[in-house]
Amino acid sequence: MKADIRLFFLTLMLVCAGSCANATPLPKSYTVYLDLFCADMSRWRDRTGASYYIWVTDYYTKERKMMYPQKVGNGHIIFEYDVYFPTYNVVNTRDGKTIPFYIEPYDSLMIDIDYTGYPLLYRNPDGSQYEYANMLTHDISTHKLYTSADYDNDRDNSTFATFTDKLTSKMNHTLDSINRIADFYKFTQKEREIATCNARMQYLLWMFEFTTFRTHMLQEYASKHSTGWQNLDTDDEEINAMTNPRSYACMTPLLNNIHSLSSQYLDVFLNDYDNSEILRHDLYLYAGDTKEDSVRMDSAICARDMQITGLDSPSEFIRIITERKYVDIPEDRGIMLKETKIIANRFAKPKSEERVFITKQDIMNAKSFQAPTGFNILAPISYGVGKLIDLIKKKRAVKPSNRQKILDLLEEEDRTNELIRKGLR
Repeated sequence: MKADIRLFFLTLMLVCAGSCANATPLPKSYTVYLDLFCADMSRWRDRTGASYYIWVTDYYTKERKMMYPQKVGNGHIIFEYDVYFPTYNVVNTRDGKTIPFYIEPYDSLMIDIDYTGYPLLYRNPDGSQYEYANMLTHDISTHKLYTSADYDNDRDNSTFATFTDKLTSKMNHTLDSINRIADFYKFTQKEREIATCNARMQYLLWMFEFTTFRTHMLQEYASKHSTGWQNLDTDDEEINAMTNPRSYACMTPLLNNIHSLSSQYLDVFLNDYDNSEILRHDLYLYAGDTKEDSVRMDSAICARDMQITGLDSPSEFIRIITERKYVDIPEDRGIMLKETKIIANRFAKPKSEERVFITKQDIMNAKSFQAPTGFNILAPISYGVGKLIDLIKKKRAVKPSNRQKILDLLEEEDRTNELIRKGLR
């Protein structure tokens, strides 16, 4: 009963949020500064910084790009970009080497490197040791812990249950190694959680890869089956396992830990989780063209997420997945104004005499990507003519919803398969 009450209030909350969903602005992001410094100028050859780049993803717009340094000179390679959360990522260098870094919003991190790009020292701008230098120097979670070759070996001839057992066994072995390193080098509790979350995410995103593979395999078999779409008992058991929240208990520590959002694998994990079998199974039943249909679908996804986590509210992962569906992005992908700094009073005489060069309405127009317009008499005339035409025309047929289209299609396929089974043409 408590679960039903929680789900009711969750749906109500999403309905309220959905009423203004079309105008949701991008969440606030924060600037970070990363400064790589090479003291051995005589051997350092990369004068343009072209050998150093970072893969950066906007989790709300899903835009992924290769970020190159903003400034290069005198042995300094400076990156400056915006993040939503603390970030545990790597700088990619020539020859496939990487420089791990962990940085929080508004932070500045300096990394001393040799001429090949190997990190020597992590420090603050004032020269003191960086808070997370110990983890960045010794942690192994930024390495490739589970490759596509490992996945291929574990996937072959495996059911969902056996694949999950193999995957979690290897993950737990790696977590033991990370914890032993953390004990030896005296990681703080926060450093330990950042490292373990990064490792968990690297492994568990392969669960979604496997469920996608198995679902396609079962669908291919069903389409070729002589008796139509009827599955074998073993196939039904496999589908039930992949859609049972208890099968994803190994994900609970990851989804319940806020430090998971800093992982370099977050963008891949979000996309895979969003399209996973556990969240999307039978979701077409909630499909539709109205805002209420969309909210019902969101509430179903949130309910399944809460079944996995055991929490009374959706995880941060589901919050991002849900919010980014309603983010208002300019169509031209133009400049997104986050903070406006106006320097216009530099030469004003006394402080009390402030010169005003733009109005508050000008600022609001700029932030909302709208230009001020005067009264246009054509707009109401056009609206009135359109309404008059609608009254003259006969009543149009109601457009079926996406959900109804899917149900009609399935019903038609059932009738066709029945005729084929009986041998009629």
